[in-house]
Amino acid sequence: CDLTVSNISRKCNISEVHFRRLFSCVYHVSPIRFIKLARINKAKELLLSETCSISEIAENCGFQNHYYFSKAFKTETNMTPSDFRKFYATNH
Repeated sequence: CDLTVSNISRKCNISEVHFRRLFSCVYHVSPIRFIKLARINKAKELLLSETCSISEIAENCGFQNHYYFSKAFKTETNMTPSDFRKFYATNH
């Protein structure tokens, strides 16, 4: 996935350091964290609306592998992707 701080700063024609500083100042969160949270939110949508495997969702959301995706997802939601899918499938 091309959504990296390096690629974004290059497209904005500014240094990575300056981009991170500006982004953090304006949005009060680091661009890396912002990207990670956006990917997690997209994964939540896919977990609820599609029957894709966890590995496919991880790949579609820009994570390197499903192990890192599962760890990042659990850190943010306190649930594994599988548990999230099961919980919302039975409760909503």
